[in-house]
Amino acid sequence: MAQILFFGASVVYGVGGEVGGAPDIIKAELHKQAYAPSGPAEGVGHEIYNLGVSGATSAMLLKHAQNELSARAKSGRKLIVLLSVGVNDSKNTDGQGSHLVDIVTYKQNIEKILAVFSEAGASVIAYGFTPVDETKTSPFSGSTAAPAAYFVNNRIKEFEKVFMGVAAQNGAQTLPLFEQAIQESWVRFFIYSDGLHPNSAGHAWLAEKIKPILWKELQT
Repeated sequence: MAQILFFGASVVYGVGGEVGGAPDIIKAELHKQAYAPSGPAEGVGHEIYNLGVSGATSAMLLKHAQNELSARAKSGRKLIVLLSVGVNDSKNTDGQGSHLVDIVTYKQNIEKILAVFSEAGASVIAYGFTPVDETKTSPFSGSTAAPAAYFVNNRIKEFEKVFMGVAAQNGAQTLPLFEQAIQESWVRFFIYSDGLHPNSAGHAWLAEKIKPILWKELQT
């Protein structure tokens, strides 16, 4: 039996998905296995928490990661953390070079977040980011906050590379997604109408990529 905690921003939370995000899809599948009419099966006792927060950055996540863990961790239970944060860090505010967070600060934040998880004894899976439709995200029409938000693929790709590198260096399992999403025509098939978030098919795509590495971790 394990406690499975997903940390991240709006993609983790499930914006754009009719039934939520990948954590919700995975939770539904584990519940279906566990509570089938034929009786309990694999998955009974696993607790799954979607802790995604829309708009979250690495700095924001760092502030509440310890509290979220402390509120849920149970002695004697395997703790698995799935982390995906960085797209909001990557944005800029003028369409040019005024970035919200620089690479060095982002890297430091991720290192500190991973240290929190490590101290809690968690097994960590860091999974990457997906492309955006820049015709809708430069600037992002879904943003009502000032200053404006610009999301561009080159910057997102750069942040994923840093994220994967730092995670690997700190003992986490890594699941890069950006290039694979490009190859599978993400913007054409898997993106929500706002150009930033996955649609329902996109969230299902994410769940399918995550499940093999999570299922394996549940068996160890």
